[in-house]
Amino acid sequence: MTVQYGVRIYTTKMPSKPINNDAAAAPTTPGSLVGTTLTRNSGGFGLDNTVTLDGETLFQPRVGFNYTFDTPQPMQLRGGVGLFQGQGASVWFTNPYQNTGVAIRVVGCGTSGFASCPSAGGIFRADPSQAVTSFPGSAPAANVDFLQDGLGQPSVWKSNLAFEKKLPWFDMVFSAEYVATKTKTGLYFQHLNLGGPTKFGTDQRPLFWTPTAYNPACWSSTGTRLTTGTVCSVDNRTRALSNPAFNNVLIAKESDQGKGQMATLQLAGKALKDWNWSVAYTYTEQTESNPLTSSVSNSNWQARASFDPNADEVANSAYLVKDRFNASLVFEKAFFGKYKTRFGMFYEGRSGKPYSWTFGNDMNGDGITSNDLMFIPKAPGSGDVIFLGDTATSHANEDLFWKIVNENGSLSRYAGRVTERNSAFSPWSNSIDVRFSQEFPSFFPTHKAMIIFDILNVGNLLNKRWGHIDEMAFQGQGGQSRSFVTFAGVDPATGRYIYSVRNPDDFTTRQVRGESQWAAQLTFRYEF
Repeated sequence: MTVQYGVRIYTTKMPSKPINNDAAAAPTTPGSLVGTTLTRNSGGFGLDNTVTLDGETLFQPRVGFNYTFDTPQPMQLRGGVGLFQGQGASVWFTNPYQNTGVAIRVVGCGTSGFASCPSAGGIFRADPSQAVTSFPGSAPAANVDFLQDGLGQPSVWKSNLAFEKKLPWFDMVFSAEYVATKTKTGLYFQHLNLGGPTKFGTDQRPLFWTPTAYNPACWSSTGTRLTTGTVCSVDNRTRALSNPAFNNVLIAKESDQGKGQMATLQLAGKALKDWNWSVAYTYTEQTESNPLTSSVSNSNWQARASFDPNADEVANSAYLVKDRFNASLVFEKAFFGKYKTRFGMFYEGRSGKPYSWTFGNDMNGDGITSNDLMFIPKAPGSGDVIFLGDTATSHANEDLFWKIVNENGSLSRYAGRVTERNSAFSPWSNSIDVRFSQEFPSFFPTHKAMIIFDILNVGNLLNKRWGHIDEMAFQGQGGQSRSFVTFAGVDPATGRYIYSVRNPDDFTTRQVRGESQWAAQLTFRYEF
């Protein structure tokens, strides 16, 4: 038995502070909605934007063991437990330096709630000293970032237990390993200038529209919000109770949500004299609060599907690979002298990335599209929602809705409730890579030259339909999401949601870096 133990200590030093924003630190004066009369938030957010991680210390104890059995065939049991920070996060904790709301001001006209542009003079000045910094009736909308006081670097508790045994046949080795993780300090983001909800939906979801925007007459049949006409042009906007003196105001907060477990079984050995092989299967479960897909706080906040956009909601990780098979077959032989010839094939088959079923537009009025998790009615004819275009004698849209739901188990199991983030999975993918390498004599006895030829995703070379990675593409708003319903307002008499139904979004073939195509690579390497 061998036991190792120890501790690692990390301390963060950030001696300089962001520029102080007194206006943001002022107490909040809450807005209100009385009938159709809106009074928006004013004041600040009651927080100090100069808070940093300076002085935060993480004490990381760890212990591990390795036990070797006294058996004819080698056999061992190993494991351990400890707290790990891993790679220190940096850019997320520098957002408060970049967005103080003092050094940069956002002004505008004619859009995003700003007053109309001036009729003469234009808005551009080539001379920086004469730059336009405001317009009549247009208050600067500042972006401010905060860190929660006491927030530390992300860290996770991790434990593992593994068993390995050499079998008496064909030099085979069996191994099994289990890994468990639990988040100690994670990150998620809240939008402090979202304002309070003006209504709660029939599924108890917070909604942030102005009263006018709930009117079904202010929505098109495709889910586009209408802002013209006598009714719909009257204050038809998102984030109804937000503070007009500020724009995006985000805070990075601590979350202890998220855990995971991973189990791997592997068998490896020799076939004949010159062939080595291995097969492995890994099953994984992993949850998280926020996938942290971006370097900017606002992007991290909006690139997540949610029921309540500011809640610390835990769900399947955006990076989860639930099932993975790996296999390899390698031939190695020195046909002349000590210079080896190698040929290898490597297979990976895995389940697709997770995605969320969401509304295709901004359903809750938080200003973000495709991030609102979809509500599924209890059953056909339940009357839980109203289907736009249907009548007492025609149910074409409801029929289409239930046809799609019944064809997708990731939807039908949520009948009567809201879908969960990342609860559906893209199709399975398979890839095979091939490598050939040959060693050659070099200029000196201790040197070695080698030529390596790789074909990646060789299946796609044989058949252009093979080796594709089909998945829901990542979107800056909502992350990996899929939809077939757009929100079209709220029925004024019953408060029920109105659904506009279309065919579902289709999967796309991933080609950002040519992942779904074959590629060939020739390498010359000289070692000395």
